[in-house]
Amino acid sequence: MLPDPASFVDSGERTLPHSIPWTSVAGLDFKKHTHGWKLADLSAASQERVKKQAIFAKVEAFGKLVRTKREDTTEPVKASAFFELQKKNKAELEAADPKLADQKPLFTVAALEVPGGAPAPTTTDKKLQKKLDAWKEDLARDPWVEEAVFVLADMAKKR
Repeated sequence: MLPDPASFVDSGERTLPHSIPWTSVAGLDFKKHTHGWKLADLSAASQERVKKQAIFAKVEAFGKLVRTKREDTTEPVKASAFFELQKKNKAELEAADPKLADQKPLFTVAALEVPGGAPAPTTTDKKLQKKLDAWKEDLARDPWVEEAVFVLADMAKKR
């Protein structure tokens, strides 16, 4: 399992006061696809890579720090102490922030050809192109996407 960048956020329907109760539906018949990989092997290889990635350690540490700060609800009464604590907390959070946007690109993102041999779609809209380029840059720095690509590569090797 990969470190969650929002581990400090209590979210999801389960956190709502009137969440829908758990139910299930009957399963459908399906044909099981055979493959050569084992989930335990994929998971173990992924965990080894994750342990070696400093960015994931930073993400986990940042989440723990934010959760700890959020759970500490005591505040100094004296204004000067309050502002000093706020300044200290801000500095600690800034130092612990993994700053994903400042990371070097981890891989290259390129548009694929459309099935049938047609070239990849293009646009002449400069605003749209700017958004697409920014999206590609963000995606290229995403360690979760990189790990997903590694897992898919592991799966492809064991077909």
